[in-house]
Amino acid sequence: MSLWPLLDPARAAALFVACAALITLWFLLRPRARRVIVPSLALFELDAKTHRDPRWRERLALLLQLVGAGLLCGALVREAAPEAAPVVVEGVVEAFVVDLSASMRAEGRMDAVRAALAAKPENAIVTAGERPRLVAPPGLTKGRHDAVLAALRPGWGGAELLGAARLAESYGYRPIVLSDGPAPDGLAGQIVGEGGPDAAVVNVSASAGVGLPPEHNVAIILQNQGPERPARLSIKTDEGPLGEETVTLPADGRLRRVYRVPPSSSAWVRAVISAEGDTLPENNTSAAALPPLRPAVVWLVTPGNRYLLGALKLLPGLTLKVFSPASAPSPGDDVDLVIYDRAAPKATLNADVSAVYIDPPAGRGPMPLGERVEDPTFTTWDLTHPLFAGVSLRRLEVQAVSTVRAPAGARVLSATAAGPAWVVRDAAPRAQVLGFDLTRSDLPLTVAFPQLVYNWVIWARQGRAGEAPPPSVSAAEGLTVSPGLGAEVTRLDVPDAPTLTVPPGQRRVEGLAPGVYAVLDEAGERVQAVLFPEGELGRADVGPPVTLGDAAPPAEASPTPRWLWLVLAVVVVLALEQQVAPR
Repeated sequence: MSLWPLLDPARAAALFVACAALITLWFLLRPRARRVIVPSLALFELDAKTHRDPRWRERLALLLQLVGAGLLCGALVREAAPEAAPVVVEGVVEAFVVDLSASMRAEGRMDAVRAALAAKPENAIVTAGERPRLVAPPGLTKGRHDAVLAALRPGWGGAELLGAARLAESYGYRPIVLSDGPAPDGLAGQIVGEGGPDAAVVNVSASAGVGLPPEHNVAIILQNQGPERPARLSIKTDEGPLGEETVTLPADGRLRRVYRVPPSSSAWVRAVISAEGDTLPENNTSAAALPPLRPAVVWLVTPGNRYLLGALKLLPGLTLKVFSPASAPSPGDDVDLVIYDRAAPKATLNADVSAVYIDPPAGRGPMPLGERVEDPTFTTWDLTHPLFAGVSLRRLEVQAVSTVRAPAGARVLSATAAGPAWVVRDAAPRAQVLGFDLTRSDLPLTVAFPQLVYNWVIWARQGRAGEAPPPSVSAAEGLTVSPGLGAEVTRLDVPDAPTLTVPPGQRRVEGLAPGVYAVLDEAGERVQAVLFPEGELGRADVGPPVTLGDAAPPAEASPTPRWLWLVLAVVVVLALEQQVAPR
């Protein structure tokens, strides 16, 4: 926004009156030449003959000073916009509705728009960005029309084409849509710009995986507009590249890839697709914020079980604490799994803590125990439960087993002829009850045992491997900030990106390029991803360009603004004043 000129005529006149009063007051009160009596005037007679009365010079200098002040105040006057009478063509005033959505960033599209607008300068111009705006009424001068064309820039959001058309109609204009896609139903429109294939990254999402050690799962959705073709997909974080892969993009379709990313302290992950002949490279990248990971914490409460302790120590990325039944404290919310081996908690566990009870004391487990059966035979197995993923277990030998009374909603994993022997409750608080002693069975001696213990930890870690990732937003939606004392927004995936200061009271930051941003406001600091608007993907293959008129003639030089002429006049007047003023 220009800061010059600043004043309307009334305020400029008031400023001139104030300046004139100060100049006149200084003229009247300025120090005068002192009268000095000397013994002889011989030395001054020659100078007195060449100098006349200086009073007319003083008055002329005062007049020139007042003229200079008046010209300077006139230069500060805001020029009134000329009344632009609509130019009527066959009784209809037409208005171009210009698509300023992100897909118009493709090379050549805005050039085609400007050529179409320049060919018909008598038409009005309405921009269809995130908000419709009338930027040029009909009948603008050549210089102002060219300035409007030069200022047209596509954004990163969508285009309210229908809303912009309705705005044009509210002024009484007939809208003509200029876009890289078809106009809304019922509206006249022209497709502009070169068509062609487009490869895009539709979305990148990241979540905390439940594996050991914890890792990130990154899902990437690619879209191809055009024939089937190969493309190169690369993934990186703020710590460096993770890898590349050659993928085959389906014809006019989408491709989904999911990758396991090693644990790191990175704040974001970004995917970039590159394909030959891509029409719109701006949508070739997308990013997501990586949620913080938390290690797995397991407590083992046992009087001694070298098989179970050895299997737990084999698991990577596990924080393990071992307690005797008499000294075991009550676990906190940070504990993922507690294994009570021939033991039970002294108090009811928190609903967020999962537990495995192995041959618990009678009356102290989460599920009632029934009769004790010696040398039982297992008759049924439910190997479809995730606890048995990767576990090959068809038979089990135990010395004795206590039947478990399965409550409502529980699932029986294994049973003998006398009743259930292994029951799991998947609803919170999660719990498993094994009615037999591991040390008096052959289960720890099987190859399935380490995998089974691993599955126990994964079962307990569901939803606890890391924080929930912040939801991504579309560039058309913008970032929401706290309207309190202001905010700071910094782009993280671009080196040395400047920090954007958001003034107090503003609730939304719009016009952001797709990327990952750090937002600091009254609500705290958070990382959030801004995505390329999905509605703008797949609009690259729009066919050949449409010529709406001859190319625009070369722009004429813009007329010199009035304020500049007045400033030059002030310089001339002050120079004359310096020559006239008495010395």
